[in-house]
Amino acid sequence: MSRKVMTAIILFGLVLIISLNHPIQPYFRLPLMLLFGLLIWTLDLVFLNNVGISTTLLLNLNVNINNLVDILLNCSILTCLFYLSFFLLQGQVGEERAEIIPLLMIFTFLGILFFPLQKLYYNERMILQKSLYRIAFGSVFDAVPFSDVIFADILTSFAKIFGDLQIIFTDLLLQENMEHLVYLEILVPILTL
Repeated sequence: MSRKVMTAIILFGLVLIISLNHPIQPYFRLPLMLLFGLLIWTLDLVFLNNVGISTTLLLNLNVNINNLVDILLNCSILTCLFYLSFFLLQGQVGEERAEIIPLLMIFTFLGILFFPLQKLYYNERMILQKSLYRIAFGSVFDAVPFSDVIFADILTSFAKIFGDLQIIFTDLLLQENMEHLVYLEILVPILTL
């Protein structure tokens, strides 16, 4: 196993050790689960590649495994930095003011995912975006690659974690006095469909 994969595993383990002393806030459940999914997916592809099984033929997925390992390492580093900075800031100024950190993390990862230039692992980002599009808007007549089936199954498994988006949305974006208004009865259920 490469040093980058081992470093990513160690960083993920560090976040888990921190979370033993502090319960995982809803803001970080989704990124941590997505990071864990990326870690397992990367380990699977590295293992298949090391034993000589072609992931391109098996999954109909043309991904550079070295780039995927780099993405895993970078996402692990960013998640660790945001996670640690949230707990440090929360200890100093309280949770309400520290909520800017998860919001910055969400916008950072979405900004990287939808970065328009052909940089920052453009090929891998386009594969992910096209797969998400096929899963969300595919028709009965479209061909479904096996990798999309696996990815859709993973997203279905994260249903409860995606339900945390309701908590995150109401806590981060709505003001305290708006909690019992119509926004929670109309807008939040639409976001969690």
